[in-house]
Amino acid sequence: RLMFHAYFQETLHERREAAYQIRAVTISFFLEDGTMKIVEPAVDNSGLEQGVLVRRQRIPMPDPVKYRFYDILDLNIGEEVEIFGRVYKIVDCDKFTRVFLNRMGIAVPDPINLPGDPYTKQRNV
Repeated sequence: RLMFHAYFQETLHERREAAYQIRAVTISFFLEDGTMKIVEPAVDNSGLEQGVLVRRQRIPMPDPVKYRFYDILDLNIGEEVEIFGRVYKIVDCDKFTRVFLNRMGIAVPDPINLPGDPYTKQRNV
């Protein structure tokens, strides 16, 4: 399986101190059947529902693309993927994924730093 590190930005309507929160996730792509799974690692005392955000399944491309599912050519560092209305920005991958994609002739950019998270910063003050 290929593993990508990504994040999404969640708008916080009830907070004046921070308008949004950055939530890190892992996107897994299973080579044997083209399915994907998105998991958010647990963070103690976050008050968020975490764990499996998208169960393992084939993920359709968003409109206007019809009858096409995400595959390995759509996933790479720096890419944004929209999955069920939420946009994930891919920022890194594991070593196996990098080697696998390079052997397929797909260039893998350098990792991107996660953006700062004003909500977590405010909570830690």
